[in-house]
Amino acid sequence: MEVFFCKTEIYAGTGALHMLKYLAQGKVLVVCDPFFMESGKAKQVAELSGGEQVAYFSEVRPDPGVAL
Repeated sequence: MEVFFCKTEIYAGTGALHMLKYLAQGKVLVVCDPFFMESGKAKQVAELSGGEQVAYFSEVRPDPGVAL
């Protein structure tokens, strides 16, 4: 038997990004599309987190289709 449990909390709206400094603890992974990375927004989000180690994954395809 296998069990997978994931407690998810979603913060949205005004002030949501500023919650990062309370949630991030040491390591931060920013997952985004190439435009978000190139525009500098990914770095701004990482700086708000206050994380000591930040890694980026910017190969997410925006608005992907459903075809395989």
